Amino acid sequence: MQSIILPVGVLKTLDRLIRSFLWGSSTGTKKVQLVNWDTVTLSKDNEGLGLKKLEQMNHAFMAKLGWRILQNENCLWIRLLKAKYSISSDDFDTWQPKKNMSPLWKGILRSRYILRKGIKRIVRNGKDTLFLLDTWLADFLLKEVISDPLPCLSCTRMWQAIGMKRLVGNGRNWIRFCPASS
Repeated sequence: MQSIILPVGVLKTLDRLIRSFLWGSSTGTKKVQLVNWDTVTLSKDNEGLGLKKLEQMNHAFMAKLGWRILQNENCLWIRLLKAKYSISSDDFDTWQPKKNMSPLWKGILRSRYILRKGIKRIVRNGKDTLFLLDTWLADFLLKEVISDPLPCLSCTRMWQAIGMKRLVGNGRNWIRFCPASS
């Protein structure tokens, strides 16, 4: 479960066994389920029992392995994957499926959506950051929020325009304003 994506049927069968154990059911007798399974799998803070859905857990384990690759840990298995699948950058969107790829690599690629939700780019000098296409400001891409088309400017002029104007968002519409000149 921690190194491959298990088939959905296997995970549902395991979830069913957990539910049967929780409610005291056996092969001959079925007991009434007093609470919805979605409620049981809520966290304790949200008035659930804190049990995990196995499919979500399986994807979380695979995303954790992807995270370890991004952190450039010097483990043998990471060096092996980087060599076998030609992983040279820290941008997981460039990781590509290969023919005859291992179940481990296939699972990591399928769980990239979890990494996308939680990773923000640190801009630093901006050389490797795409202004509109990278998640660097909040939990969304700027291209998804800006409703007006941006004017076609050279990179230098765009950075000057951004430095001189501030963008303030109110929902999907953006208001541009210049700071008061002194």
